[in-house]
Amino acid sequence: MKRFYITIFTCLITLFSYSQTTHTVNAGNYYYSPSSLTIDVGDSVAWINVAGFHDVNGNIETTTGQPYNNPETFDSPATSSSFIFGYRFSVPGTYNYDCSVGSHAANGMVGTIIVQSPPPVTPFLTLSAVMDVDLSGSSGKALMVTSNQTISDLSNYGLGTANNGGGSDGEEFTFPSISISAGQHVVVCRDSASLSTYFDGCLEQFPGALYPTIIIEAAEPTGNGNDAYELFFNGNIIETFGDVTFSGGSSNYNLPWVYRDSWAWKDTALANVGNWVYGGDNCSDGSTTTQTSSCPFPLCSTGSTTNVSDFPSNSKIIVYPNPSDEVINISSKDLIRTVSVYNLLGKKIYEKSISNIYTEINISEYNRDVYLLKVTTDNGIDIFHKIIKN
Repeated sequence: MKRFYITIFTCLITLFSYSQTTHTVNAGNYYYSPSSLTIDVGDSVAWINVAGFHDVNGNIETTTGQPYNNPETFDSPATSSSFIFGYRFSVPGTYNYDCSVGSHAANGMVGTIIVQSPPPVTPFLTLSAVMDVDLSGSSGKALMVTSNQTISDLSNYGLGTANNGGGSDGEEFTFPSISISAGQHVVVCRDSASLSTYFDGCLEQFPGALYPTIIIEAAEPTGNGNDAYELFFNGNIIETFGDVTFSGGSSNYNLPWVYRDSWAWKDTALANVGNWVYGGDNCSDGSTTTQTSSCPFPLCSTGSTTNVSDFPSNSKIIVYPNPSDEVINISSKDLIRTVSVYNLLGKKIYEKSISNIYTEINISEYNRDVYLLKVTTDNGIDIFHKIIKN
């Protein structure tokens, strides 16, 4: 009896070493128990002999002589040993089998294994900004990702640059094994000191953000303003910015998503792929900070002024009073098409269609916080201002 258990124990240890979960099926006189078993992909099954002389035949149905046509074929020699057979199932589907010894199958010694795919894992990270601002060399290149749930191990995620339309180059940067909170931003950049100076204190913690930005200096990204980027989860692509098949070379920057000397920002950072806003080709040229460029990065956009006179004379819109505890007034030189408000996680919380050069927003029900106002004018220009609810 001791040898019986030692043999089973040894075989099960071997199965456990290579599988997620090992299930057992007992084989006795004219039965498998359980006769039907549901498992996950990657699990193993061990058939244990409790009485008699048996095998596990998942190849040819004994009573008909026809193939079982299982997703994978498996079978074992007949034995009276305590351990009959073990198998790890890596392909989902339904597997039928029997005992081909004598009349065992005809007397009901048949079984079924149902192998189900594990439920899909929802990625908790999204691309939220692409940057290639006008700094020396590669110093202005950066990618930003934002979490929509707490992530205990960021190293499950990675980034890749798809250069020159050659398709995916695979994961080229893997995040460190750190935890981040829901709503937290992570910036991967080529030159953290130069980028921080250009953002003039905004990058370290965007106004109104609940957590500081995690800034990682690395050899990525390497895109040249018209190269695509990919976000990976467990080695699989889960999001793409741009077109990995677009071969723009050094001259073709005509597509709407290009970001040469500019940036792209996802205006709904917690949404799926899409809803990108673009600074415009070469919009940061000649600037020393994003705030003084012709396209301030939206999360750093100036505009948190308290009265009309605080706005620069060349501003296309006037937002007042700001901060406010009730109504924000918006006046524009151009006809306003739409007005939208986002929280600092990038979630759109308000949108209104306008056909006027003036409108107002009642923010009395908003929580006390910082918000981003997006005004789209009739000529298709997006203008961003930060608003504060007292």
